[in-house]
Formats: sequence, C-alpha cells, structure tokens
Amino acid sequence: MQYIETLQYRYNKLDNTVCGDDITVMRTKDSTVVIVMDGIGSGIRANLCATLFGNELVCFLEKGYSLLEACRLVVETIKIGKKTDNFAAFSAANILHNGYAQMVTYEGPEPVFINNNFAYIPQTRVLRAGGENLIESNCLLGKDKALLLFSDGLSQSGMGHGFGYGIGSGGVADKLNEYLVSGIKYDEAVKKMLEYCKAISEDKWEDDTSLVIIKTRNAVTANILTGPPSGKNLDEKFINDFNKAPGLKIVCGSTTLDVYARVTKTAVKMQESSNPFEAPTYKADGLNFASEGALMLNQLYNLYELNPANLDGGAPIARLKELIDVSDKITFFYGAGENKEQNDSMMFSQLRIFPRAKIIKLLTDKFKQLGKVVVVHKY
Repeated sequence: MQYIETLQYRYNKLDNTVCGDDITVMRTKDSTVVIVMDGIGSGIRANLCATLFGNELVCFLEKGYSLLEACRLVVETIKIGKKTDNFAAFSAANILHNGYAQMVTYEGPEPVFINNNFAYIPQTRVLRAGGENLIESNCLLGKDKALLLFSDGLSQSGMGHGFGYGIGSGGVADKLNEYLVSGIKYDEAVKKMLEYCKAISEDKWEDDTSLVIIKTRNAVTANILTGPPSGKNLDEKFINDFNKAPGLKIVCGSTTLDVYARVTKTAVKMQESSNPFEAPTYKADGLNFASEGALMLNQLYNLYELNPANLDGGAPIARLKELIDVSDKITFFYGAGENKEQNDSMMFSQLRIFPRAKIIKLLTDKFKQLGKVVVVHKY
C-alpha cells in the first residue's frame, strides 16, 4: 500500500486574520481525497463559502459518489449560490493507494504534475456539468513524482505587475523547472517558487493563496488484534487473517493472547513490572507488542490528550504509542465476543474505562483525525 503524503501551504490575503481558502484531506481504506476550495472574495465570507461547499463535496463522497459525480452535484449548488454572490472555485484529487490520481477543477487553475524533476500540466479534458465546465485530468503518483493543487491566488501572482492575468499554471510549472534542473528536492523547489510568486506581487499575497504538495511513499501498517471472536469457530480465521496481514503485529487482550497462543502454538511469557499501575505486558514470538486489552487501549486513547513531554518513555503504553505514531494505516482485527462481567464492572465504570467496542470507535475517530487510514475487521 502507498501512503498519500500531503504538505500544505496557506497564506492569507494581505495578512487578513481569516483565509478565504479551505483545504480538506479525506482518507478512506481505498483512497485519499484532497480538496482546495477557494471562496469568493476574501476574509470570513469567503471562508464560509469555501467551508460550506467543501463540506458538501465531502458529504457526497462519503455517500459513495465518485469524485466526478460529487463535483457535478456541488457545482449545481454553487450555481444557485451565484445568484446571491455565494461562490467557490475548487480543485480536487482522488488518489488511490496504487498512486493513480484523478483531478477535477472548477473555475480554478489546472494542477501541476512533477515527474522525474520535470513539472508540467497533465493533459486535460472538458466535461459539462449543468452548463458549467469541469476540467478533468489524470496522473500516476509514485517514486520521484508529485502533484500540486493550488488556488488562483498562486496562478494569478504578478497580475497587474507586468504579468497580465498572472503567471498561470504554466508559469508555476516553468518556474519550478528553473529550480528543479539543479536537482534540489521537490519541497525546496516549491518553497522557492512560492517566494518568487510573492516577490512579483510587490512582496505580498494579494489574494488568499493555498497549495498542497501530494506525494506517495510505502505505508507503515500497525495490525491490532483485540477481543476474542464472537464464536470459537472463528478463532483460526481471526488469528490467520491477523498473521497474514503485512506490518507491525500488536495484541491487546489477555484472552485474545490466549487464543493467539493456542492457534499458533506460541509460548507466551508475562513481563515483570515494578509499577502496579501498568497494565500487564507479554512477550511472544512474532509479536511486536502484547498486553492486557481494555486498560491499555483506554490509556492509549487518553495519551493523545497528554503533552508528550510528560510521558514516561520506558512505560509499556509509551512503546505502544510509538508503534502507532510511526504507522500510516491502523488495522483492527476486532473480536466481538463480549465480556459481560468486565463491561458491567463497577471498577471499570469508576475508572471510566470504556468497553472494547466503544474504545475502538473512539480510537478510530482519533486516528483519522491524525491523518491515518483506519480499517476495522470484525469477527
């Protein structure tokens, strides 16, 4: 699996307190969507327009519409908004985990693609959407490749200062090539290009300006096995699916570990600890980390609200968090067998320890907020 990396730049028009552009990155188990939405004008009103139409586009995508169909539907709404001067232009890209990218723009600048130190505008085609034009293009991301989405604050740099309507997407690509020919990293070339665009506009951003660099790299996956399955007949599939999954191997749950040891015929040894407040941890061949379940998963969730400087680096929970932090994708192998006694425990209620189903949902939401891809397999 390829992980889709994004590096964002956003500059407010004339140092306004609010940017009229909005950038959204939406990750699913199949792809990553990046949206650059440019609201009409600048300031709060522009930001509201950008946020409104950006959220609508995300909603259509979450309902299962393709990027192209979702964009067509949003354009229909934008057309209605035009009547009251509520408008937004946008560029959006849907990148599959194999690197294939589809880009759609509406009233915005064409994306720029960098391939082996050469920047250019990918070939485009015009599609109609209720009397409006959508511009579609495609590319394949991978090693030594990058895709740039940006608002017209960048493509219109220099407008009124000897550059007509601005340098355009072609000018952005040309300027990048001036820097790329020396072999510098893509990120550095983009920084230099941004500095140039500001310089030719009397050293200020005369419009809200947003840019996203999109690249891919091999993803790091953490597989978390937790909870016995809902029936013993699922034990072997539960463990075999977990073992076959590429990536880091983590088991959270004493009963879960018993199932793992029985199916794989692996010896498990409890680790000694002098701290009575630590959840028990174990050592077993083939596992990067193994521990008790409910307490450890709840502690993991709570730690994301804690200043990392206050974290004991030698504690088991710190080791678990390190494994999660370096991972781009988190796959839960969730055994849905209920532990009624534990779930109804007064001690768990007093300590605010959520049952497995609840804490997996909370962790899923938290990991997605951190930009990770999350998949849950239920058994």
